[in-house]
Amino acid sequence: MKAFVVIWNDRHMDTDVTVFLDSDKAIEWARKQAREYDPFNDYQETVLTQDMKKCGWIFDVKYSCENDGLCVVEKDVIE
Repeated sequence: MKAFVVIWNDRHMDTDVTVFLDSDKAIEWARKQAREYDPFNDYQETVLTQDMKKCGWIFDVKYSCENDGLCVVEKDVIE
């Protein structure tokens, strides 16, 4: 089984993790949060590198000039 983990890094709060079973819902949620917390219109989706993809990243977005953002990582769940 696959899980899609949204990792939220923001310098104003503790790192947070939210887990989804659907990749599209995880990405949609991450986009929504980034747009909502983007005070200066710095929203920018990252072009993933091959190394990022090898590590399971499927989405990354930054919403501030100080590198605040969210990423979605695909993980196997042991049943």
